[in-house]
Amino acid sequence: MSNILATLHPYSNIPPGSVYRGDGKFDMLEPAPFTLVNVKSKDVNDSGTATFTSPGETIKTRLELRKLAQAEHKAQKLKAIALRREDVIAARYLDLTTRIAALNVSIDGTQHNISTLNAQIQTITADIAESEANLVVRAQALADAQAKLAAAVGQVQIDARTAVVETRQTQYNTALAARDADQTKLTTRQGNLATNEAALVTRTENLATLQARFDAFKLKMGIA
Repeated sequence: MSNILATLHPYSNIPPGSVYRGDGKFDMLEPAPFTLVNVKSKDVNDSGTATFTSPGETIKTRLELRKLAQAEHKAQKLKAIALRREDVIAARYLDLTTRIAALNVSIDGTQHNISTLNAQIQTITADIAESEANLVVRAQALADAQAKLAAAVGQVQIDARTAVVETRQTQYNTALAARDADQTKLTTRQGNLATNEAALVTRTENLATLQARFDAFKLKMGIA
């Protein structure tokens, strides 16, 4: 297919589909027989490239315009692809940075929990030592009271020493319950500590993996 821009002789046959471009010039595809060209201003091949242009001619023919439109369409398409790629990159960057930030917050919280639990364990361990010492004292007091009761003479002395034994037994039971409560607290805190320490290891490993992935992503995308 050829495309020419030209003025025609008077009464010349105008090919069907021709477009008048002004100044007596017709934009014609495949000039028909009996088309009498007066002055050719431009000749364009089927790829949209002008093979001849008269000096000063600025009018674009249909094939040239089509080529420009195709080029513009391609540019717009490439731009759209680039924008979509940028959106994907931005979304990935946001996802990775958000996940890294969340992991850092989680790690900080876990480390704080570990510090708190260690302090609590230290305090409870000291409390248990005091409870154990108090329990020893109460046990000795109960044993002494029981020994005195065994040596009691007369009902009055037996009744009095029986009351003392009951008091010492109550004191011993209270001390034992306090020691057991402290031991339960310690066991609970130690379990919580082990859980947090395991979570810290896992989260630290996840952070390292995620950070490596983020660094590789930035390197691939050319992000500083």
